[in-house]
Amino acid sequence: AGMSPTWNKWFAEKKLVQLYHALFQHQRKVLLFLLMICVWACALLPQIELNGSLISEIPEKSDAFKDSKFIESEFGGGRSFEMVLSANSESEKFSDLQSLQVSDQIVRFLEDSLKLSFVISPVSMLKAANKAFSGGDPSLYNLPDNQEKLNQCFQAVEQTQYGQDLRRFLSDDKSQLRISGRMPEISIKEYQIIEKKLADFFKKLPDKRNLKYSLTGASHVLDKTPGYLAENMVYSLLLAFILI
Repeated sequence: AGMSPTWNKWFAEKKLVQLYHALFQHQRKVLLFLLMICVWACALLPQIELNGSLISEIPEKSDAFKDSKFIESEFGGGRSFEMVLSANSESEKFSDLQSLQVSDQIVRFLEDSLKLSFVISPVSMLKAANKAFSGGDPSLYNLPDNQEKLNQCFQAVEQTQYGQDLRRFLSDDKSQLRISGRMPEISIKEYQIIEKKLADFFKKLPDKRNLKYSLTGASHVLDKTPGYLAENMVYSLLLAFILI
């Protein structure tokens, strides 16, 4: 049962009026108190950290957790990694040997330093084609050493069942190249460390040939969403406080 109308009327006429008069009489103290809270809150804002992961929300004894660990141990992890390389210049395309050599350095860094598994890119497809042209020698699983051989590898891949995969990872105008891989489920802070390592590596890359990169994919967006929500919430609260 709700409160009686009599009680509501008494509360509105007595207590709320008394509270209003008390605040009005001590408005300077109230404003000073609110100002101190705002300053304290602003000082603590930089210490706010966002962290967490999907796997951390799953009980360790559940089947879903065991399945996730199985995928991590047998298939490199359940988290996708997506990266796009873009050519800034019209004269530079990912059909050029030099641009693909830079892409190969990036792929190797992802595999060796960031421990990505099952990495797929046009680079791996062209390496496989070059290996096939060289008699299947495993030591020749690398990019061709000249542009003519590279063009032959492109034609060979496009004429096989892997041609469709090549078009999925390389734009029609050869200006964008996609790299995909798998990694274990990690927290937001761990992913930020990976982002920093990749940014540092790319900055120190000797011959980037005016290439730029961007991270994308569902996992990347999910990690960025809490930050966007928290930022918008803080701005909304500040705006509401200013208006009030």
